[in-house]
Amino acid sequence: YGFNNIHGNFLYPFILKIITFLAKIFGQDEYSKLWNLFTILVASTLSIFTLSFLRKSALFVFQKKTADIVCILFLINPYSYFYSLSGGITNYLSFGVTLLLYLFCRSYKEGYKLTKSNLIKDNLLISLVCIYLASLRVTGAFFGLIIITFFLYRNLSKLVFDQEFDSRKIVNVFINLFGLFLVSLNFVSVSNYVN
Repeated sequence: YGFNNIHGNFLYPFILKIITFLAKIFGQDEYSKLWNLFTILVASTLSIFTLSFLRKSALFVFQKKTADIVCILFLINPYSYFYSLSGGITNYLSFGVTLLLYLFCRSYKEGYKLTKSNLIKDNLLISLVCIYLASLRVTGAFFGLIIITFFLYRNLSKLVFDQEFDSRKIVNVFINLFGLFLVSLNFVSVSNYVN
């Protein structure tokens, strides 16, 4: 995936290599109908999950009618079908961004702000999704970098300025630092591609 020392992010080509490996188990190559079926199946599954997270996010914040309109808009969008049928990387990115939206909207519905939460699970999920986005495309890395940096700032502020000690604050800071390290490492690995 790339040319000499110029290459893009690793996750999408890695997924295509797994699909190629699976197709070769059945004696097919990357030009076969089976390979296309696997590629379309993965992209379409991500599209279904994207629609599900989009609907749940809208239900968390708005009423059912608004959620239905959001779903209809997603379904009538020709790109929803095009990216699924082409197996393109855009569905992978849409899934990640919609999953982040779902995490934020879920916390809103449950009555707390995700940015002020001390829950390790929430912080870990946010960091993992940001790493996932950074592993797909450079623009996903910028998006993930902004989100993780904001969470790191909030968690460091809580650790330094809050009067009471809580070990979860330290764990959250380390989770954010690790996520920031992996997202930054992604920038370094694709720097020739970006230039």
